[in-house]
Amino acid sequence: MNITAANHRRPTWRVLALVLVAAIGIVVAGCGSGDESDTAASGEGNPTEQAFLEAMAPHHQSAVEMTDVAEERAEAPEIMEIADQIATTQEGELAQMEDIHERLFGAPLVPNPGAHEELGLSPEEAGAEHEDAALILEDADPFDEAFVDEMVPHHEGATAMAEAALPEMEDPEIRELAEGIVATQEEEIAEMNAFREEEYGAPVPESGGHESEAAPAEEEAPEEHGGGHSG
Repeated sequence: MNITAANHRRPTWRVLALVLVAAIGIVVAGCGSGDESDTAASGEGNPTEQAFLEAMAPHHQSAVEMTDVAEERAEAPEIMEIADQIATTQEGELAQMEDIHERLFGAPLVPNPGAHEELGLSPEEAGAEHEDAALILEDADPFDEAFVDEMVPHHEGATAMAEAALPEMEDPEIRELAEGIVATQEEEIAEMNAFREEEYGAPVPESGGHESEAAPAEEEAPEEHGGGHSG
């Protein structure tokens, strides 16, 4: 009788032990999957998207600084209007970029002026040489011409960064942002060039600099007159 009772008792304890182990496993697995989902939620972005945000943020900030100078110094109504338009648009895009970075990477956006290199662009291609243009514009004369000559290549750098990043972008919101930057800034480039051509006789030179027009290249070797040979 004792043996039979013992035989009936053992399976009961084994079942209870197995149930306890299974319950612990479910709890542990649940905690693990929660951690993984939290990690995924804060790490959905890819390196190109992060480089784009880090590069475009300081680029936009410098454009807004240029419009601050224009608010004080612009003379033509067209320049006042486009400067106000640029400031409004890019301040809104800056706030959106900060939100996107927080969502995709789980951390605040830290501007990185050198991040254009991760997009495969040189400083010239990214318009980085115009990111201190606000300082130049403080004393520029005529101001309106200088503003256009700095802002057009600055815009061209922004569109180059957006176009370089778009093929690798996966998040729908950041794709829409980049496409909007290209469309808006190409339209503003056309407006500024039209103004410059009407007021100053030509659009912004290809090189983009306010004082960058090429010097006349006529200094060729003088023609030799007379056939004398020395020595």
